[in-house]
Amino acid sequence: MKTQETIEIELIYGKLSELLHWIDVLPMVNQNLAVSLKKAYRDLLLNISLWLSFKDSNQRSPVLD
Repeated sequence: MKTQETIEIELIYGKLSELLHWIDVLPMVNQNLAVSLKKAYRDLLLNISLWLSFKDSNQRSPVLD
C-alpha cells in the first residue's frame, strides 16, 4: 500500500514530466538555457524515480543530491 508521501511524490513526478515535455516542445530563445533546464529536470526526475523505486521495495530511501 502506498503512503501519502509516495502518492504526493508521484504527483510531483508527473507534473515535472509534463513540464519537461513543454520545455522540449516550446521554442526557447536561449538554446543554452533550454539545454540546462532539460538536464536539470531530467536529473530531478531520475532522482525521484529512484527514490520511488526504493520506497516501493520497502528499502531505505537513498539520499538525493
